[in-house]
Amino acid sequence: MKRVFSISFLLIVLFSASTFLRAQWTVEPQKILKNKPMSDSETVYILSGEDVYHREDCKLLTGPKSGMSLGLAKSRGLKPCPECMFEKPIFVPGYTWDFSFVSPKPSKALTYSDNSLEVLFIVNEKQIDFRIQNKTDSGIKINWDEISIISTGGRASKIIHSGIRLVDRNNPQAPTFVPPQANITDILVPSENIRYGMSSWITGNLFDGDPLVYNGKEFSIYFPLEIRGARKEYSYKFKINVTQVSLEDKK
Repeated sequence: MKRVFSISFLLIVLFSASTFLRAQWTVEPQKILKNKPMSDSETVYILSGEDVYHREDCKLLTGPKSGMSLGLAKSRGLKPCPECMFEKPIFVPGYTWDFSFVSPKPSKALTYSDNSLEVLFIVNEKQIDFRIQNKTDSGIKINWDEISIISTGGRASKIIHSGIRLVDRNNPQAPTFVPPQANITDILVPSENIRYGMSSWITGNLFDGDPLVYNGKEFSIYFPLEIRGARKEYSYKFKINVTQVSLEDKK
């Protein structure tokens, strides 16, 4: 039976606009141990004419080879490969992602306000959280099917918001009305980032691949609204700043 899931909605507590001033997240650096110990029953490999045993994926293991258990290799007095048989720490850097407004007005804070509304954004790894405050004396209509996220490469993707099942990512979405002087908090997820994995629906990251590739790049949200019965087109452009973080930086 096919399983479907709803997007889990991240509730944002908005005490003030300052909640949104640090629109960033950090992927922490890590220390990973490579070449973890093998059991004596596992297979190691020996090159013809040598007395050193290796793991199967060792870069020094080139040419004709034969396999035997690690226990047998030890009993024959063979020596462990210094490249692949000893445990080594590998340091994987982390990255801090920071975002700022390019337009409608350059700003470090992802906020925008005019006579009709105030909007605030947080960019996360898989979604964009936002709040719209209606400043008018009439309702504001959000037509979700008209909103697009435009990637750093210029590709436009329709979005889904909270409460929509992932399996329904390509179906029409009912509009939302923001009452006069009221606000709503919701999320934007590019529909093309949603796919079926091995056994469930999953949401991919907004920015895949090498983080440093995105440093200095820009993306945008096309966000048309209906205000007092008239269509008003908003476009919010963001700049990405990515900083590499090492374990030494965290000390």
